Order: sequence, then structure tokens, then C-alpha cells
Amino acid sequence: MSIKVTLQTLKNKQERELKGMLSKKNPGGQMVVRANDAGVKDSCFVCGIETEPPAPFAVFKDGGKKPACGKCVQEHAPELGRML
Repeated sequence: MSIKVTLQTLKNKQERELKGMLSKKNPGGQMVVRANDAGVKDSCFVCGIETEPPAPFAVFKDGGKKPACGKCVQEHAPELGRML
């Protein structure tokens, strides 16, 4: 019983590490479009530069609070940029 649990735990840890490595190489894979309720400029979650003035909708890291700048959206997730 404990061997089975240990193997499953190891598999889950490896999957999380792999997803983390892939998301670092491909930030576009973790971007989503959602309503932008922030009323101020913020810094891009990918490159760190200041974003444009807030728009009604923006591209964010899935589950994150910081938007992506237009340059990073065009580079990493152009299909999301076309939606805006």
C-alpha cells in the first residue's frame, strides 16, 4: 500500500515539475483573456515592463493578477491578441 502511494506521489511531483518547465519555455500556454478590473497600469507578468493603460479586457497569466503587455501577447499568444 505505501509503495503504491509513494509511486503516485512521485508521478504527481514529476508532472508538476514538467508543467513548470514547459510553462517557463512557453508563457503563451498559460495566458487567458478575462475582464480587467484594475484601474491602474501594471507591469507585464512575462517581461516586467509597464503595460498600456487598462482596457476592459486583457491577457493574464491563468490565475494571476498581472496582465501581459501587448508585445508579449503578440510574441507568445498572438491568437489571444487577435481576440482583443
